[in-house]
Amino acid sequence: MSVAPNDDEPSFAEVVYTQDELTELFEEKEPNWRYAGFVSVLVQRRAELQPRLRDHLLAYARPTGERARDGRAVAQFVIDSLNDIDQLLQQLNGFMRSDAFIAVVCSPHDEATADSQPVFQAAMRLMDFYERFLVLAERARGLAAPSAYGDLLSNCARLPDTSLDAFHNFIDKFVERVAEMPAILIAAGGGQVEGEPIVLEFESDQELLDTVVEHLREIAEGEA
Repeated sequence: MSVAPNDDEPSFAEVVYTQDELTELFEEKEPNWRYAGFVSVLVQRRAELQPRLRDHLLAYARPTGERARDGRAVAQFVIDSLNDIDQLLQQLNGFMRSDAFIAVVCSPHDEATADSQPVFQAAMRLMDFYERFLVLAERARGLAAPSAYGDLLSNCARLPDTSLDAFHNFIDKFVERVAEMPAILIAAGGGQVEGEPIVLEFESDQELLDTVVEHLREIAEGEA
């Protein structure tokens, strides 16, 4: 899929929303295909996960089969979840700082001869991280535990929200950037294109985290 500003200007690749269109985009390799292909994978993968995201926003999850029979077990589950989120963020940071990922996202040169597979794989692996944050929320909601710990587990399920929101902002901004690129490339006239980088920025919900930690402290004091 491509877009041409007018008949006298070249066509440019744009974000596509089906697998067939993505295959065509990677085969044709029109100007800006690397950015367009990368973002297309992100939006298509997010669309596939949309039903699970809606369940999460509805505070719903199917039982996972995991069970915590008392406060101590619930507390350990929540502590493990906190550690999982921290580790996942570290792994994601390393992934995005890798030379291979930077080459895909930050160096859109030699598009005519570049291989589409690294672009596709980088986008898929990035969305794997997104799905893993969603899984952490689903596990917390799907844990079978005494009802007294329902608020704690509900708050635990909300901890990945800021990370999921960061992905959504990143994807939406990249979609906008791809739409802007034809005009930018034309204005550059084949010269070097420079622009503000789009960054996947994560923030923590400190108030929510403090509430979770306070619940854990109460359980620890009750078990003492």
